[in-house]
Amino acid sequence: MKLAPLSMRALSPSSLLRLYMFIVVAAAAAAVAVVFFASSKMEARSRETSRLSQAAIDASRIQAGLGQPIQILADGLFIFLASDTYRALPPDVQAALPAALSGPPGNEAAASQFPAISIRLADKDAIQFSRMVEFYVREIDSLLQTAADIDLRAVELARERVLGAVEAYLDDPSALNFDVMFMSLTGLSDRLQESAGVLSSRVRQEQANLNRSMDTAKNATIVALGALLATMVGATIFVGRLIHESFTAAQQEQQTLRSTTETLRYRNNQLNALYNVFAEITDTLSLRYVIRATVREAMALMNANMTVLRLLKGNELVVGGTMNDTGEEVPGLPPVPLGEGPHGRTARRGRTLRIDRNAQDQLGPSVEEGSRVESGIIAPLIVGARVVGTLSVWSRRPETFTVDDERVLEMMASQVATAVVAADTTERSERRAHQDALTGLPNRLQLTEDLVGDLSLLLQEGRRAVVAMADIDHFKRFNDDYGHKVGDVTLQQVASVLRNSVRENDRVYRFGGEEFVLVFLDIGPEGARSLAERVRNAVASTPLTGDNLEPVGPVTISIGLAALPDHDTNFNHLIELADKAMYQAKDAGRNKVVFWNENEGASIPSLVA
Repeated sequence: MKLAPLSMRALSPSSLLRLYMFIVVAAAAAAVAVVFFASSKMEARSRETSRLSQAAIDASRIQAGLGQPIQILADGLFIFLASDTYRALPPDVQAALPAALSGPPGNEAAASQFPAISIRLADKDAIQFSRMVEFYVREIDSLLQTAADIDLRAVELARERVLGAVEAYLDDPSALNFDVMFMSLTGLSDRLQESAGVLSSRVRQEQANLNRSMDTAKNATIVALGALLATMVGATIFVGRLIHESFTAAQQEQQTLRSTTETLRYRNNQLNALYNVFAEITDTLSLRYVIRATVREAMALMNANMTVLRLLKGNELVVGGTMNDTGEEVPGLPPVPLGEGPHGRTARRGRTLRIDRNAQDQLGPSVEEGSRVESGIIAPLIVGARVVGTLSVWSRRPETFTVDDERVLEMMASQVATAVVAADTTERSERRAHQDALTGLPNRLQLTEDLVGDLSLLLQEGRRAVVAMADIDHFKRFNDDYGHKVGDVTLQQVASVLRNSVRENDRVYRFGGEEFVLVFLDIGPEGARSLAERVRNAVASTPLTGDNLEPVGPVTISIGLAALPDHDTNFNHLIELADKAMYQAKDAGRNKVVFWNENEGASIPSLVA
């Protein structure tokens, strides 16, 4: 222990200086080595985390993008189920096929019961579908290379199944191959979603490793700083500056990584929510439900204060659905002419518009106190090359929405447009099923539904009504003289006269053949007789023409009346009584109005089930 100081004192100043410098240099070299080693470890960890983050983003993006080819298949199936080919199938096949095609994955045995049935996509859809599949297969190949050290065999196998299923369907577009292709795409989407979760878990693990590496680097650097402070202030300053710069860069990198992770989590949640929206709005053919689900999910998806969906009706964009951040509808929004204002210009040009500031100044006065908006996005609803409306989200804060938000809303709008058109088409078809194709009047099916609907409540509400049965006189002879085509034109013209001769709240139905049922609401027998006479005179005095505008006729009608509650309280029975009264009018010479007289009536079968 005593030799060391003696030997140290024996050293020359130059030797002490050299020893001192050796110690300083060694300490500085050790400190620098520790710093660079820690930095290289953190850099490697950061690169690994960035690579895994990118892979997770790619998996989520591909999984969301697969919704487009899946939607093409769903649209193709919808078109097939609405086609003449499907309606020409036997009823039992029509009933079983949709259930087989909409069954759970692995239910190919159900679809294999229909080997002779082909489900073909339109040429345009088939080309678009093939291109999308090829594109996303290449994207998946790139993902597999990026995440080569992650077990993504399930995604790779699902990709191979999709390629095989698409090739099989292109060779033979049978119902079985269509079902297998649809389920394989859905399975690939599920595998990608699972892989995104696995990759996100690895990102969190790598971030934890990065944090541990930073803690280790901090401890090592503190030791190195202590040694350097004991030897040389200059070296300490140099190493301290180097350490400070290193830590600053590491903290910035950590902050960037944290921000990237948060952005990834937000976008991943957006894409998952967007996929759920697609599934929800494409799973129904109710226009009202599609609109309500769209405005609700758009509010949550874009974190907006107000959402408005407008539909193009003629040359105006009318409000289809609205919602504010309290979950209530926004009242008082007027229609917007096409081409005027932000909504009208968006619909006219078919391009998305983002407003970052002073949005209310462009929209006009606020309809609600305190509801002024500052920024927003308006996306057109486009099907094919046709704009069918707009979807907009609004915020009370300026510059709320980004370019990525704009793209997400565009993706949502493309699917909403398809769902809106499909639901609107379905509802119009359902309305036509309750309308007589020749005359445009409500048909017997609509009458049957009304009899158990609002008409059945008249007696409970203490209201009166009169049922009229009208029949064209000598219509069979009229058809024989002029032909059935002229007879159809005459039916249309008589229907038009009946519709225009009654009051606004009265009902007119085509009952069948040349017979019509009229329901006069809130009126007594005497008033109904006058109204029926007005209808009869209107038909008799209207000059009717044939298909080539040649005069035909004269055309007259006989009308029988039965009153509620005077003659009966059951509408079905009232129709029977009115029919009997109508025959009494014919027996009396036709072109007359006769109220039911039970002393002259004869029993006939029930006319309404």
